[in-house]
Amino acid sequence: MTVLLGVVALGLLAGVVAVLLPKDLSGIAGYPAKSLLEGGAESRNLLEETQAILFQPGESVEFSEEEFNDYLNARLGGEQKGLMGSFITFEGIYADVEPDTVEFFVERKIFGMPTTMSTRLRLEYFRGLPRSEGAGGTIGKINLSSKQLQPIVEAFTRVLGACRDEALALQHIASIRFEKDKVVLATTL
Repeated sequence: MTVLLGVVALGLLAGVVAVLLPKDLSGIAGYPAKSLLEGGAESRNLLEETQAILFQPGESVEFSEEEFNDYLNARLGGEQKGLMGSFITFEGIYADVEPDTVEFFVERKIFGMPTTMSTRLRLEYFRGLPRSEGAGGTIGKINLSSKQLQPIVEAFTRVLGACRDEALALQHIASIRFEKDKVVLATTL
């Protein structure tokens, strides 16, 4: 019985370590976030550029993964609040753009140790209109199926709430394409 309890304890410890180990984000363009205070250049205003083409048929705008990530971090400028704010710090949010898929990562530090969580969205078209569908995610190095844990859903819901203007503008875009390391928005299919 003692051996069984020891094996279970080691399994639980391995699970905790896998959750706390961050996913390597170095392959994402725009990681780590550039701060304007540290001399980083001002990012392109994706909302303004998207709104500028909304009612111009045949127009499109393209953003590189780095520009997209710079804008996200400049726009959100996140911070950890609430009960956990004293020992968790927000480090940034990053999008890894691949063909037809984008994975959003939130990086935080818990007691100074980096940790990540993510959600993946797959872009599909329904009756000619773009629509995103959940395609899983990660907590640390643990991959999750399309079912997400409530803390992950809440974190990304808060991000979406902070980007209401961008979400509204994207609802009026006819074509959204995720390509390797870039996002293309167009007013016609």
